[in-house]
Order: sequence, then structure tokens, then C-alpha cells
Amino acid sequence: TSLGSWALLEALTQLNTWIQDDIISDSATMSVNVSARQLTDPGFCDVVAEALSRSGLPAHLLWLEVTETMMIENPELARNTLQRIHATGVRIALDDFGTGFGTLTHINRVPINRLHVDRPFVLDMATNPAHMAIVRAVTQLSQSIGLDVTIEGVETTSQLALLRAMGCDSMQGYLFSRPMEASRVPRFVRRQEHVALSA
Repeated sequence: TSLGSWALLEALTQLNTWIQDDIISDSATMSVNVSARQLTDPGFCDVVAEALSRSGLPAHLLWLEVTETMMIENPELARNTLQRIHATGVRIALDDFGTGFGTLTHINRVPINRLHVDRPFVLDMATNPAHMAIVRAVTQLSQSIGLDVTIEGVETTSQLALLRAMGCDSMQGYLFSRPMEASRVPRFVRRQEHVALSA
């Protein structure tokens, strides 16, 4: 869709601006959610290539996030699209892992670089042994087959401690930051750097 194409170009352009202004490292990446319509659009590969070209960024700095449910309607087309995009150097993340059906099958068939463990498993992890076991198992599975894993929905320091004890080193959630406007990012990054240097 035209809105999706615009959002992709805007995200990459903003990333390049932050890199050029020395706000973030030149190895920083940008993650962009992909819609089901985009995933089954035969021209989506060209849209991604054009956005990368116009932004001036290399492909490996872009992560495209897809959900398993997007691949159900037309799995062959979705898989082919992701394979073509992945071949250019763009990386693929499977979002909301654990909430769909047949996810392990998709990991085997689609070029996935990272799994995102969905927030509900983390929310009551400390009091729900089953969810604790799922998070630990997914982390170990990802590491054993060479995938990155990101734990979503981290909101408390106790969750952070549990996840670190499991060997998780990539997390996101309100504990770290709430959504913010792009204009506020430079100040936020500087503040985090100051905190890190003071620690």
C-alpha cells in the first residue's frame, strides 16, 4: 500500500538522519512492521529496494517484522517474497511468537533471523511456571538454531532480572521506554548515555 511504502521510507530516512547527526551508532538498525497486504504484494520487494536506495542505507540495517498469521492466506507467495527480500541483506523477524499455529514449521521454511516472544508470556512469568518455561525454552531454541530472540513487554525490574538469568540479552518494553515522537529521541539517547557512564 502507499501508506506502508511511505512509512517504510520515513523510518529509514529518520534512521539515516540520526546516524548522520551522530545521535546513534552507524550500526543501529530500524524495525518496521509489515502488513499482510504488503507481504502478498508482488511489488513489495521493489518497494523495499527503493526505500533503501532513497534513504542511502545498507540493507542489513533494516529489520522487517512479520507475524505468522500473515502467512496463512497465501503462504507460498509470502514465503517467496520474504526469501527475495532476505536475499538482499534485509533481516526478518517473526513477531508475536507463540501466539499462532505451526510456528515451528514457519521457522523452518521462511528465512527468519529473529523471534519476538509475545508480551503475554512475560506479563505473568514470575507467577506462572508454564509461561516461565515457555520463555526459557524459546530462548534456548533460538540460540541453538542460530536465531536472535527479543523478549517483548518487559515492564518491571524483576522481569528484567529473570530474563537476564535465562541468558536473554535483547528485550523491549515500557521498563526501557514508552513510545515517543522522533523529535524526542536525541535527548532520550543522550540521557541514556549519561546514565550508562554514571553507572
